[in-house]
Amino acid sequence: LLAIFIFALLSSIVMRSNRNKNARYTTGIVVKKIHSLNGTSYKVKYRVYSTDFVKNFPAFGDPNPVGRKYFIKFEKGNPENAEIIEDFWAKPNAVAPDSGWVKIPGIPDDKQP
Repeated sequence: LLAIFIFALLSSIVMRSNRNKNARYTTGIVVKKIHSLNGTSYKVKYRVYSTDFVKNFPAFGDPNPVGRKYFIKFEKGNPENAEIIEDFWAKPNAVAPDSGWVKIPGIPDDKQP
């Protein structure tokens, strides 16, 4: 059991490191708020390389997230390795290039996630 926990922890650390080294940004829209025994999450739909992705992200306190756009940070070449950026809402009309942005547009360099 301990070995499984250590493997999961190391896998998570490697994924985060890869995402940070090869970061790209797109927008995603919250399509559903999910309540379960494990807590609350947001089901988010985002698009990269002409492919739609749907992923659940941990909820972070937005009381009315459904329909709201957020920025999604993903690993270039592996868009399934993604996280929602909870600090910045994306404008409703924001459309990312197919391969994503290198930086979130309109955010100063010292405020980039």
